[in-house]
Amino acid sequence: MDLIWPRSYGAVSVDMICKASGVFKGSFYHFFPTKADLMAAALEHYWLTNQPHFDRIFSSTVAPLEQIRK
Repeated sequence: MDLIWPRSYGAVSVDMICKASGVFKGSFYHFFPTKADLMAAALEHYWLTNQPHFDRIFSSTVAPLEQIRK
């Protein structure tokens, strides 16, 4: 995610991901058949980690303008 957020999904290669994470490309493909599979897993982890925070922000008890501010 640290590579993709400041750039874009298309701008980040598997080689870049492997270099940044210190793994060999074979290891990458052992766990993730494609870069899209890695991205799906990363986004799922991000969502599950942050869901309680999002639930508080977007609660029906929070005014719409306050939701936008948060």
